[in-house]
Amino acid sequence: MRTLACDGGDVLSATWFDPGHFTVSGFVTDQSISSLVLIHHRRHRRWLQPGGHIDPEDATLVEALRREIAEETGVTELAPERPALFDVDIHDIPARGEQPPHLHLDLRFHVVTRTTELAPSPEVAGAEWVTLGNVVRWTDDLSVLRLIGFQRGVMVASRSQLGLPV
Repeated sequence: MRTLACDGGDVLSATWFDPGHFTVSGFVTDQSISSLVLIHHRRHRRWLQPGGHIDPEDATLVEALRREIAEETGVTELAPERPALFDVDIHDIPARGEQPPHLHLDLRFHVVTRTTELAPSPEVAGAEWVTLGNVVRWTDDLSVLRLIGFQRGVMVASRSQLGLPV
């Protein structure tokens, strides 16, 4: 990843395919950190965390993250203001149309929202709040399931950083 980021290519662009490009996604939880938002991804036909490509107008990765979450779920009230990166997942994307097979180097952040209302856009097939214990019933995506286990330990630190009871 470091080599890719330093090689001089436009690795933040969705059109950079050699070997791939960076994306962002958010594990959006409620304040109690007992539920998270999953979106039904139209193309992959599975429940995943919200996220996507970094657009040229995104000034920062966090700006791209906030835009993607808002576009896919309608959630705009997120804390902390500057979330920390807590995971990176590298996954294969198959060829589609003119796009060759490539990698997504997904930079993953944890954010918290006070709102429980979701307003999914037509870009996704749906958005739902799912309790952490039930995520396994909604998705078989190993990268999401891995993070649910990881998140349970990490969330204690995040709760205290946000000033929430631990």
